[in-house]
Amino acid sequence: MGVTREEIKDFLIEIKSFYPRFALVDPDDYTVRTQTLDAWYDMIGFRDKEECKRILQAHIAGPNGDKVPGISTFAGGRQSSKVIGTAWIRNGLIYWKPDLNKDALSFGAVWDGTAYRDNEGRLWAAPEEE
Repeated sequence: MGVTREEIKDFLIEIKSFYPRFALVDPDDYTVRTQTLDAWYDMIGFRDKEECKRILQAHIAGPNGDKVPGISTFAGGRQSSKVIGTAWIRNGLIYWKPDLNKDALSFGAVWDGTAYRDNEGRLWAAPEEE
């Protein structure tokens, strides 16, 4: 499954250790704002921890290794013209398939009147019943 919020926090601190200019981690106490953590989780939560570390290592060793990596480095440079996955709901569970070549991930979901909220706190648009 994907990374947890705590793993993303640790990962952002790891990036800070390689790139002191990395402004998303407070340099005084190595904290990460909740909004930053939520945004990164929404963009890379589907990746596993080891995959994120491999991407960071490739970035450091690559031609842009002297530049601070941004979220697009880890989100795979997604383009809006590509299909990036699919989601559906069945029996109170959200099924999400970020990679069409892999099995779907499933999350418990609660309707809050405007969107589904999964057990990790992510909001989902109302997917079609399947």
